[in-house]
Amino acid sequence: MLYGQKHTILVCDNSSGSREALASVFSKMELVQAEVIQLSSGREIMDSLRDMAKAKEYPSVIVMDFLLTDSNALQVCREIRKNHPPIPVAVVGVSDGSTEEVTSLYRCGANAYFCKPTLDEEYIPIANTVAHVWLYGPKPDWSTGRTSGDRRKRRFYHRRESDEL
Repeated sequence: MLYGQKHTILVCDNSSGSREALASVFSKMELVQAEVIQLSSGREIMDSLRDMAKAKEYPSVIVMDFLLTDSNALQVCREIRKNHPPIPVAVVGVSDGSTEEVTSLYRCGANAYFCKPTLDEEYIPIANTVAHVWLYGPKPDWSTGRTSGDRRKRRFYHRRESDEL
């Protein structure tokens, strides 16, 4: 645990295997104390955010699959940006991450795009990247929406090593 902070991470994927693999990686990280909440739909994300907002608590980051059972990441990101503070959102998708798709995600409010792993252990670099970018360091003050370095605005794109350029 770093700086005595506990983080909440929302992991959303309609595939229980992928969701559990990513949640397991976050749960095993030694430098971050995190409560990992597993969800399977865009509606569950929005319901969780609404419930958390009542307690004036928000997740440190949301990691979601591009395609969900009831929506897609574009729709969910738009709704998050419209109704909630700027919570970092990382999207994991099965496509090769075409420039157009990633640009559309960023325009809708996503902060990161990862190509979906084919093996469970390939979730480790994704979780490490998410932790280093958004979890290590001070949590934002949601009453002002600010934090030093404004880690919520950081964006990046990651391809698997096996992907051809």
